[in-house]
Amino acid sequence: MQENRGIIFDCDGVLIDSEELHRISYNKSFQLHHTGVVWDEPLYEMLQNTVGGGKEKITWYFTKVGWPSGISTEEEKRLLVNSIHQDKTQYYIELLRKSTIPLRPGIARFIDEAYARGYRLCVCSAANQRAVNLVMERVLKERAGKFCLVLAGDVVSRKKPDPEIYLLAKDKLGLSRESCVVIEDSQIGLQAAKAAGLRCIITPTKYTESQNFQDAIAVYSELGDNVQIDQFFLQP
Repeated sequence: MQENRGIIFDCDGVLIDSEELHRISYNKSFQLHHTGVVWDEPLYEMLQNTVGGGKEKITWYFTKVGWPSGISTEEEKRLLVNSIHQDKTQYYIELLRKSTIPLRPGIARFIDEAYARGYRLCVCSAANQRAVNLVMERVLKERAGKFCLVLAGDVVSRKKPDPEIYLLAKDKLGLSRESCVVIEDSQIGLQAAKAAGLRCIITPTKYTESQNFQDAIAVYSELGDNVQIDQFFLQP
């Protein structure tokens, strides 16, 4: 049994491949707010690998390309970003409820095996708490009970690549850095894990597969049967 070891999963892109639902939801919210903005796949790929967090993506984008007409003060910018992100989250939740999105390949087997062997399982996501809860309830279903800790972006002041959420998870799990391994899908997540002093495995998606993951201890297209849990803790 491995009660003194923990595996920390990102949610979107690791447990489920949901990034396209997020992109669609951003665009629906941009349309609702009459911004004229559309994030196509190449642009969204760039954003996914540049900025962590939804509000942060929106702010970064408008700062780069210019704010919508009539938005000039910092308060107006803050209110617009909050409103766009709030509506985007609601659209995403509606899409997720209507979808039959599965767990990524290998995830079910990996969770079951890790839990049976006594590993402490945790989710750390930059997403909204409601969205993460919905993934746990509708996609993980009975496996959600195998996670002893679920942290969403709402609980930290700084999103990935800042290590805050991973440091918080490590402390709440009561484990050392050496006893934790993170599973991520992006360079931003990898940077956050590394900054927290944690080893990181990458399972990239189509939006992140072109990134450089040289600082990861391993990169897998999926967590198939050939991926054995204990080998993660043998890595330096």
